[in-house]
Amino acid sequence: MSKEDIHKPGWARIAAVVPAFNEEKSIRRTIRAIRAIPELDEFVVVSDGSEDRTAEIVLEECGVELVD
Repeated sequence: MSKEDIHKPGWARIAAVVPAFNEEKSIRRTIRAIRAIPELDEFVVVSDGSEDRTAEIVLEECGVELVD
C-alpha cells in the first residue's frame, strides 16, 4: 500500500502525537525515526512546557508542528 492509496476516499489518515517533555537530547532522533514512517499524514510534538530547548529544537531545526 502506498501513501497515495491511503489518501483515497475511505482510508483513514494517520497522525503521530509525540509527548516530549524535556527531551532536547533525544528529540532530533525521535523525529527522524517518526518521519521515516511513510504512511504518516500528520506529526505533532507536545512539549508540555519543557524547561529545556525541546520546543526551540522542534520549531527551528525540525520544522514539526509544536503544541507547548
